[in-house]
Amino acid sequence: MKELFVFVVSFINLGLLAQSFQIGHRTTSPVDSSRNNRVIQDTEIYYPANTAGDNVPVANGQFPVIVFGHGFTIRWDAYNYLWEYFVPRGYICIFPRTEGNISPNHANFGGDLKFLAQWIQQQNTIASSPFYGKVKNKSAVMGHSMGGGSTYLAASGNNVFTTIVSLAAAETNPSAKSAAKQVTCPVLSIAGEEDCVTPPNQHQIPIFDSLASTVKYYIELKGASHCNFTSSGALTCFSAEGLSCSGYGPFISRQEQNTRTIRVAEHWLEFFLKERCASWQQFKDTLQAYITNQNITAHQQIGNPSMFQPAQPTVNPVSICAGNSAILNATDPANATFLWYSQANGGTPIFTGNSYSTPNLNNNTTYYVETVLNTCTSSRKSVTVTVHSAQTPTITLNGNILQASSAVSYQWFLNGNPIPGATQQTYTPTQNGNYTVQITDANGCTATSAPFNYTTTSFSTNLTEHTEHLVIYPNPTQGDVLYVNSLNNNNLKFQIVDLQGRILQAGLVNNDIIKLEDIVEGIYIIKLFKKDFSYVGKFIKN
Repeated sequence: MKELFVFVVSFINLGLLAQSFQIGHRTTSPVDSSRNNRVIQDTEIYYPANTAGDNVPVANGQFPVIVFGHGFTIRWDAYNYLWEYFVPRGYICIFPRTEGNISPNHANFGGDLKFLAQWIQQQNTIASSPFYGKVKNKSAVMGHSMGGGSTYLAASGNNVFTTIVSLAAAETNPSAKSAAKQVTCPVLSIAGEEDCVTPPNQHQIPIFDSLASTVKYYIELKGASHCNFTSSGALTCFSAEGLSCSGYGPFISRQEQNTRTIRVAEHWLEFFLKERCASWQQFKDTLQAYITNQNITAHQQIGNPSMFQPAQPTVNPVSICAGNSAILNATDPANATFLWYSQANGGTPIFTGNSYSTPNLNNNTTYYVETVLNTCTSSRKSVTVTVHSAQTPTITLNGNILQASSAVSYQWFLNGNPIPGATQQTYTPTQNGNYTVQITDANGCTATSAPFNYTTTSFSTNLTEHTEHLVIYPNPTQGDVLYVNSLNNNNLKFQIVDLQGRILQAGLVNNDIIKLEDIVEGIYIIKLFKKDFSYVGKFIKN
């Protein structure tokens, strides 16, 4: 043995442990056609149900399986404490009654345990079976004494079982020790310090040492006897124990030994059969507590299992327009919890749930989501929100027509109000004011131009009189001055506007002169107006 420790398992009243299901029961006699139609006569099956009783329907859900082998001449119902604990917690427990005589065939019994695990999995696929769709593809083989040794015969050289839990396993014929050399599934071997029927150093330890399993744990309960792994009804066992166990003891009570057995086995089974990652740490914590309290006589731990990792969630990338929130939806696997993060590793979840609404975003942002299923966590999957920004449109003046830069769709506005029907790339103004255009681009994003100040060309009743005498020169000009000759320049105002509608300069025409301030080379619009007339034209500065 690599490590020796002594501990006492504190008693826990099984009646205080919460239950989720009632116990249903069926008796059946499956036939193994691969072994000359061997009948597994009167096999007892206990299963989760909504109503307790015989032949009641199986509860909704899929449940892992425990196939249990009884000890030498011990009835199956001597182990009622096991099904009364595990069935309400969502396990199907199967107890064969074969090989219960005084001349059992161990090879046949091991074959029965293996066959029943395969048979119940087949029932999961048969529509007429009461177990149709109710069986999880995870099975444990458990057994006590002869049945404990037979678990190794059942699991040798195959992958039928997810794990073995043996109680005071006895050497068998054929040899459980030899069979263990071809057992590779995880094994929990529970023994009793005061076992005088199958002493650990002659039975459980040699079998344990022969195992090929990379994950195997041996636990020897202090004060535990051989027959107290039953709950009652094992008179032959207790008689033999009374005759051969002189000098052994003191023994812990049967109820306490039952409780210790369950406390050691429950988290092991939850981890391997229900794939609850947290259960492995709970198993280790329980074991460490027993060690600390010096309540076992020996234990050996070899290997740690790989943590189950559920599938990554399914989540699709999303595109949005700048300034909006994105909704990210995670789906699959079913019944999972999804945790969202802003970083690939570590950190605190920013949201828990299927649908995450991001803050308003202005830049591409990557989020990460992981699956939590039965306390097991997947690797994180990244999902990027692509943020599109529409390019701000421009407005140019072609003659008396306003033209927007290219986009998918348009809406023109005058002084901030939408112009009905003005949804083309160009618009011909009908009145003075500030014009803007809102465009929608190929990504469905919108943007609005800067205001374009437009003054329509309109004249008073003195139209001819003014225009006949209006001269703006030189045009083109190479200097910084424009001359304006008109019939009357008193109080004549001007604006110089670029082709995007921006007012660059404004004022009064002073002595027929407009001084061009910081006007670079280009084409410009000049607007002249006073109370009784207005004029819009173009000039070029070279």
